[in-house]
Amino acid sequence: MVFRLISPAVKLLREPIGICIFDEAPKSIKKLRVVSESLDLGVLATVGDVVTLNVIKYWRVPNIAIIDNRTLRDRKIDTLSAISVLFKDIIRLHNEPSTIGDRSFDSIETATRLVEQGRNVLLVVDGEEDILALLLILNLKRGLVVYGNYFRNCLTAIPTVGLYKLAVLKLLAQFRR
Repeated sequence: MVFRLISPAVKLLREPIGICIFDEAPKSIKKLRVVSESLDLGVLATVGDVVTLNVIKYWRVPNIAIIDNRTLRDRKIDTLSAISVLFKDIIRLHNEPSTIGDRSFDSIETATRLVEQGRNVLLVVDGEEDILALLLILNLKRGLVVYGNYFRNCLTAIPTVGLYKLAVLKLLAQFRR
């Protein structure tokens, strides 16, 4: 099954949910660390190359990181070469823009299982990686999903707890299957 992003959901995805940090790195990462430690949720997941690089540089290696070797959609960066040695497992997948495909569901489930076994996982996406944050929010039992919101110019941290999971389910209901 493939979920396709449709117009009403696009607008909703641009609005941050969770905790927004309106600072640049390293200040944003220091604030993120305080948030993470105060919530004590365990698993840290990052989505996006720049966010992942900044979290690693200024704090620690995330349990799960999702990258696509791009920043701002068009500019290529070689994040994989810079950080691959920091991860025990690397999963590669293809995810079409504005969709969540079967392979994406399977890859996120595999990654969360590996994290539960104490491993850390890097997902390298050919295509769109941002939208996969939704699957992380649904799949992580106790964690914090962190991504950069380009439209609001903030770092966003979403605890993977009940109300946020419900918000993601309602958002996915806006997708076309």
